[in-house]
Amino acid sequence: SPGAMATSPYAFELSGFRDARLNGIYAVQDAQWNARSGYGTYPTYWKLNSTRPFFMYWQEAKGRHAISPQFDTARIDLPHGNLFEQVRRGLEEPGLAFYRPMPNNEWLEFDSVRQFWFRHPQEQNIQYHVLTEFAVRQIQQIQ
Repeated sequence: SPGAMATSPYAFELSGFRDARLNGIYAVQDAQWNARSGYGTYPTYWKLNSTRPFFMYWQEAKGRHAISPQFDTARIDLPHGNLFEQVRRGLEEPGLAFYRPMPNNEWLEFDSVRQFWFRHPQEQNIQYHVLTEFAVRQIQQIQ
């Protein structure tokens, strides 16, 4: 929804995932990258400086954010294994990690080696920082 875009932070910095590929800065993208979920359309956040594209999106019915790779080479049923196109059209809700907001306030992450969902303990939860566009530009100049 247009209102969601106005109140959405520019970026998030996430750290503490077991799968280091999920750690990093996720920045909001233009409306052309919005994804449908339930009755709404929501902005997506894409990991910056990533060799493999990961994105974070809102799952309306489940009331949570999820992080997914853009491509899954095992998905031969999809052109190039592109999961984002499925998410954009509201057809699927894949994810390697998701955040359950209050009162749960917890992240779950899929352990692909052991094939189970790992619940990050509250006291060692994923570190989450909201970043402004200015802060992201400063960080990118340093790197």
